[in-house]
Amino acid sequence: NSALLYQKLKSTLPATVTLHGSEASPLCHIRLANSTGNRCDDEELLINIRDQVLSKGYAVVVPFHTNLVQMPPPSIRVHASSKHTAGHIQGLVDALTAVISKCL
Repeated sequence: NSALLYQKLKSTLPATVTLHGSEASPLCHIRLANSTGNRCDDEELLINIRDQVLSKGYAVVVPFHTNLVQMPPPSIRVHASSKHTAGHIQGLVDALTAVISKCL
């Protein structure tokens, strides 16, 4: 399922975002291709996308990091598990693609 999720996201997501991770990992991150220049604004954009994807029934996370010397760029974290079907994964990819295309 990890490879399927990664491959579908990589081939489907719009160019306004970048995919980070690997096919072997159940976790991957979606980041803005071009930052607004303000971390808070970037996080707000991602939170808006997360909320819209959640409203479509798919759980994704915008992680928050505190007290780190070097903070990673803001992202939307997606996760695949062995319980997800190909249909679940396709639905998530479709929801993410539609919302990202609308918001960015």
